[in-house]
Amino acid sequence: IIADAYINEHILNVVDSLKLPLVLHGSGTGLPYTYGLMGASSDYASIPTALTDFDDRMSFIQRTINMVQSEVLVFVMESFVLAPLEERMRIDMPNMRSLSEIKKDASLLMMNTDPITNWPRSLPPSVIPLGALHARPAKTLSEVQGIDVCMEFKLKWDFDLY
Repeated sequence: IIADAYINEHILNVVDSLKLPLVLHGSGTGLPYTYGLMGASSDYASIPTALTDFDDRMSFIQRTINMVQSEVLVFVMESFVLAPLEERMRIDMPNMRSLSEIKKDASLLMMNTDPITNWPRSLPPSVIPLGALHARPAKTLSEVQGIDVCMEFKLKWDFDLY
């Protein structure tokens, strides 16, 4: 069964009850919660969260903010999303495994990310970055659009130099 990796936990008990392999796919770079379950390192010191505009050379304060944001996201996910959802599901399926355990046993996590355009990070073999899943075939630009883009880039470049 292929399921969305983010905020789609309500389907996990069905997957577990059918005893079928689970493949997760994500439309973005991944959430700290999902990365952690799949065995990827957090890399708080070098990979900023999507909520900040930090770069890979963060100060101590920025690293601390980055770590706290990530851990708060994980706490919110576990406490306010997964716990109530599991409690509700256990009414109908009392012997169900926890949603975290089910997600952790996923065969693959395919993410729409590319180390060239995103933060490079070490990933376990079960996490596969597939860049540009959302991209459509390129269309040719008309000559006028091409000139406008070039002029905008040249003007921006000239102003950035001064």
